[in-house]
Amino acid sequence: CNGGEGVYCFDSGSKGLTFGVTIHTHGNEPCGLASLWAFQKLQELGTPFKGRIIFSLNNVEAAEKYWQPDNDPTEFKYRFLDANMNRVPKGFDPDNGKYTELEFQRAQELCPIWREFDTGVDFHTTSQDAPAMIIANEKLPLENVSALPIQHYLEGMACAVESQFLTQLYGDGAGDMYMIECGQHEALEAFECAAKCFLSLSQSYGLVEDVYKPSLSEDLMVYDVMESCFFPDGSYEQIEIFKNFASMKKGQLLAKGDGAPVIAPFDGHILMAPNVKKPAYLKEEMYFFSKPAVPVARKGCGCA
Repeated sequence: CNGGEGVYCFDSGSKGLTFGVTIHTHGNEPCGLASLWAFQKLQELGTPFKGRIIFSLNNVEAAEKYWQPDNDPTEFKYRFLDANMNRVPKGFDPDNGKYTELEFQRAQELCPIWREFDTGVDFHTTSQDAPAMIIANEKLPLENVSALPIQHYLEGMACAVESQFLTQLYGDGAGDMYMIECGQHEALEAFECAAKCFLSLSQSYGLVEDVYKPSLSEDLMVYDVMESCFFPDGSYEQIEIFKNFASMKKGQLLAKGDGAPVIAPFDGHILMAPNVKKPAYLKEEMYFFSKPAVPVARKGCGCA
């Protein structure tokens, strides 16, 4: 493939899928680097692979800021420089659009690479210390989701977000594309999760063999994501800091401000809640809301 800054393409020379792995879409979310480390270890061991694996360091400039030696990794610092790269505007034109934001210019630069993905994963982390989660734009193959070392699986996110996730641009809108929140931003467990997820997905899609053994047997907890919530203005704050996956009851008070209170729209769960009472960015979702979680037996992964 035609690379560029922060793009690394490994071609086996044998027939197979093109597997895209994207890292540092947000500058303060480094866990995806562990996937590249895991692949390098396989190469050192001489493990054969099929097809191509493309690693893309998406937000190079924000990542460079994050990795400065004097960096104080406070919450949201270096998440992005001009715009949230994982909230691409509806109608985004990678070929002809005129964008002043560094992140959207970078997306235009990378779109030709992303279009080559047959399947892909975009690695993220959360501000709260929270369980890892698998996020589907719509739905993903249950047998491949089942093999991942994660219990929480969110479907329908693309219908709830008002903009677009980057994974909606991968494969030119086709193929199985995963967004994985691996845990808290700098937790060791997040890096371990990213490495395991890379091995699991590369094995599930036939690029490698016998490099990963699924270990979870608990049912998947499947969340049907219905809508998102923005705070109206800067006067609003949460009445408490809600944990990810916190249960909610219809009509429950969630936040107050100068206008009408924010209440739970139905019985279900609060997802992606921040660890601060006031939003850092009013233009981003404060919460996503899902229906009550449904336990679903893992499928076809040979889990222990």
